[in-house]
Amino acid sequence: MYDLHTENVEWLKQAGFYKDELTILGKRIAEVASRNTSKEIQAQIEHFQNQLIIQKNQLDHLQHNIKQQENEVEENIRQNPTAVDRRKMDDHSSLRDDVTTFDKLFQSMRSEIMEFLSRTM
Repeated sequence: MYDLHTENVEWLKQAGFYKDELTILGKRIAEVASRNTSKEIQAQIEHFQNQLIIQKNQLDHLQHNIKQQENEVEENIRQNPTAVDRRKMDDHSSLRDDVTTFDKLFQSMRSEIMEFLSRTM
């Protein structure tokens, strides 16, 4: 159970980082939007703004699922605090897969945005 708790805490910290990163990327895109009126650039800006919205929604959903898992761990400990270090809970492998998938998609999106920003700023 301690491993699950530790993993949940780490994922929640990562989620905070991702939220900050989404905010920063959004501000950078807004800077480019304010200086470029080209239809091509504006279309790319809209595309990236939509991606940021989608990623934020996915991140909110992921955070919710992580918090639910953490609540289950805490409830399990409250119900039977003895021998916590020797009891097992079901591994949250599907949640782990979701976190890994989100990270890969986020990194890919971030790379695309950074490339766009380097060309347009």
